[in-house]
Amino acid sequence: MKSNKIIKINKKQSIILLIILVLIASIIFINNFKSKNKNTIHGKVYFNKPVSWDNPYAYLYDDQGNELFGAWPGVGLIQEEDYIYYFEIPDNMSDADDIKNYKIVFNNVDYGNQQNEKYKYQLSEVACEGINKIYNVTSKLSTTTKDSTGEWLDYNSSIKIGKIPQTMSRAKNVIIMIGDGMGENHIKAAEINNGKKLNIQNIKNKTYVTTASIESVTDSAAAATALATGYKTTNGTIGKDKNGNNVENILEYAATKNKKTGIVVTQILPHATPAGFSVHNDYRYNYDEIAKSQIYSNIDLMLGGGTDYFNKYESLMQSNNISYINNLEDIKNVDIKNRVIGTFASNTISNDANRTSLKDMTTTALSRLENENGFVLMIEGSDIDTYSHESNISRMLNEMNDFDAAVEVAMNYVDEHSDTLVIITADHETGGLKLDGITNKNQLTNSLFTSIGQHTESNVLVYAYGIGASDLTNYDLIDNTSIFKFSKQILSN
Repeated sequence: MKSNKIIKINKKQSIILLIILVLIASIIFINNFKSKNKNTIHGKVYFNKPVSWDNPYAYLYDDQGNELFGAWPGVGLIQEEDYIYYFEIPDNMSDADDIKNYKIVFNNVDYGNQQNEKYKYQLSEVACEGINKIYNVTSKLSTTTKDSTGEWLDYNSSIKIGKIPQTMSRAKNVIIMIGDGMGENHIKAAEINNGKKLNIQNIKNKTYVTTASIESVTDSAAAATALATGYKTTNGTIGKDKNGNNVENILEYAATKNKKTGIVVTQILPHATPAGFSVHNDYRYNYDEIAKSQIYSNIDLMLGGGTDYFNKYESLMQSNNISYINNLEDIKNVDIKNRVIGTFASNTISNDANRTSLKDMTTTALSRLENENGFVLMIEGSDIDTYSHESNISRMLNEMNDFDAAVEVAMNYVDEHSDTLVIITADHETGGLKLDGITNKNQLTNSLFTSIGQHTESNVLVYAYGIGASDLTNYDLIDNTSIFKFSKQILSN
């Protein structure tokens, strides 16, 4: 009769056996996980709802046109901010080998299974990276479509955008430069005309920014308000939200941090963009009211055109400790403690050999504003827009070069002051400038403007140079309200 032997295992052998079992289980789990998730899609898809839409709907279709799922507010489509929604990529898509052929449809009406090609967007590589990346819509099949109610919808403003850029950096100084009306092709045209890259094109950190206002195609007032305050508003409105409430601008915020503030433009100082960064008014063309409000605004330095609007307020400026000058050289005689308003033309500063250049005003402003607490300075190349409205490509190109010369000054300042960020963008594109097939300066003619002098809803470029630059441009597309939000964050970290 055989006896059953009991195998005794000592403590050391038990530990070794346990380790082996754990390793075997781990290998099995990992292999199963890899097999199950070989094409796992992670992340969120963001969507910027056009302000004219009541409720957005999102649908996902496979490559055969079959609806995989639908989402709308309250059911899968999450509202993160005023106009920003997202939905999460469904788990049941994880094993799809043909994911790159899937399509996303965004509508302002419930189209359900209707396979209208006008509303389809290629998913492509949209969902194949982590949630911290922007998901671009690719292969946009239609720029403008018409819904069942007959309303025309422009999808330039309905491209998905990323979250608001975040940064851990802290800037002492922020310089915001705006080429009014400067679309991407304006920059390319200047490069072709000059036969070399602009200073702005040597900045590696760049991305695209939206321009739409609540009324879709923006004007300069609503665009300036979005850039300066982080709020979308109606066209013509200065420094107020869509409900007419005053909202804090970035210069006002900087002042609460004991930073100096300044504005430099070639247009009149009460014009839309400088007004958007300085005051609050119901209507952009209330120039006299805006000029008076600028005097009361406590901005340390304002340089530009508009003598006709400030001469009448000389006594008011004097009583508010403002030194009023009409020659840039005179600023050397002004006490550094005094606020300064300088106007160097009765209206806009015309582009001629004798004018006060944007470059010189920028150099002066940077020197004047520098202090131990830092500053925020807005600089505008105002008349890129003016001559694009006139479809005058020659004068527009002169303004582009004037603006780029000021960009060089700002970049040089950043090179010498590592605690400074310069942000360069546009408020919108003007003129619908097209450069198809244009390769030399002799081909640059007025006929390349296609929008009859009107603004378009095209996205524009934003460049960032200096501290925190790569954080601002981390997404492929950001909303124009993010310029204020990022600037405020980097000043307050």
